[in-house]
Amino acid sequence: MINRDTDFLEALQIDGMGDNISYLELIKRLPVAVYTLDEKARITFFNPAAVTLWGRTPVLGEEFWCGSYRMYNLEGKWVPHDECPAAIAMKESRFLKAEAMVQRPDGEMRQILAYPQPMKSADGTVKGLINAVVDITERKALERQKDEFMAVVSHELKSPLTSVKGYAQILKKKLAVTGDDSMLAMAEKMESQINRLTYLIDTFLDSAKTGSGQLEHTNKEFDLGVLISEVVENVQMTTDTHQLKQIKVVSVNLIADKERTSQVLINFLTNAIKYSPDASQVLINTYTEEGKVVCCVEDFGLGIQKSQVGRVFEKFYRVSNEKSFNFSGVGLGLYISAEIIKQMGGEIWVESELDKGSKFYFSLPCVMANDTGNTN
Repeated sequence: MINRDTDFLEALQIDGMGDNISYLELIKRLPVAVYTLDEKARITFFNPAAVTLWGRTPVLGEEFWCGSYRMYNLEGKWVPHDECPAAIAMKESRFLKAEAMVQRPDGEMRQILAYPQPMKSADGTVKGLINAVVDITERKALERQKDEFMAVVSHELKSPLTSVKGYAQILKKKLAVTGDDSMLAMAEKMESQINRLTYLIDTFLDSAKTGSGQLEHTNKEFDLGVLISEVVENVQMTTDTHQLKQIKVVSVNLIADKERTSQVLINFLTNAIKYSPDASQVLINTYTEEGKVVCCVEDFGLGIQKSQVGRVFEKFYRVSNEKSFNFSGVGLGLYISAEIIKQMGGEIWVESELDKGSKFYFSLPCVMANDTGNTN
């Protein structure tokens, strides 16, 4: 399976592929479908894995863009071949990574991940395209089964845990009346661990719902600046090691899910505190641009290696270095945050430098803004 698309495509040195037998033999033996187009988008080469994926053998030089029988997007809408990922990459002269569904002549559907890369001459003219296509059907089926399992287990755990939490709260109230400080402290620790377990279960439930496209959200109009101040105040109460500083908070109205937006902010802030153990502050900044508001949470902690920055929003991914192993987590918080922001029509990204800190951003479409700024 191709894991590093651009490295793979660059390593092929495509301009000389036609004269290099070793490259051709390598591509023919790959378990990944690979095919090429000429400057007129005619299919000029494909390997056996492509024939297996498509369920048919295209006629070289007579078929265009893609060798599949039919193609659909992930919502099930038919996609003409001249609008497929390869066509977009070639027409826009850029590398692309895209998922789609292809139908074989016998009706079987396969889910694919395509990596089309235009081939250019020395002067930058597009001379063709190479496309590596990974069949991810089985992988996606396993992910759905895992999400369903997580959802069932999490739901079954939540009901008894709610009862346990209720009993713990009653016990704590009774111990407060008796004046037994030692037992009261133990009851408070028990409640704290129950809250932590509840949070983990809710996280797994959100992850399962996200994977199946069932993450619930209710959009309504609210002021992001007010929400940020509320979240910062609440998170500040949980730490005595870091000061959360609002450098500039723009008063801006959004039409989005307020609770889910709060969830993303809490994730950003708690991560910033967790992964900057030697720092004393976290900065929050917002600004507007081109009809959207951008929120940034900056820490001065461990930072992330450049090679790992692009993966932090992946499901179950955790940054791996000798320092990060000291911190607990399951690698779902940022993944869920990314899906929440995407579902609300926004974007999410990170800038980071190892040993210096990270800046996590999200942007959302805004209704109106009053750039007065609130600095604390």
